[in-house]
Amino acid sequence: MQNRGWGRKAKKLAAKKSGNYYQRTNIRAEYVNHKSIAPMVLNDFFHTKLFEACGSQLLVKELKLGQIVIMDNSAFHRSQKTKELL
Repeated sequence: MQNRGWGRKAKKLAAKKSGNYYQRTNIRAEYVNHKSIAPMVLNDFFHTKLFEACGSQLLVKELKLGQIVIMDNSAFHRSQKTKELL
């Protein structure tokens, strides 16, 4: 639910908020050397520390010199430790 609504100008908007929040599910995996490694389903937010741990323990061990890693613009992809790992 959003924390906003429509009301008359200069009048305070009063309403009940349901309190129901939707659960977030993240799915991730790496595809290296024609195989999927370390697929993971996470019913929570995926964050920098988790990405760094997965990257250092799984992805980096599978990479060979000259391979390319493609990532989107997520904040956890841009951390200094991620840059150092790759």
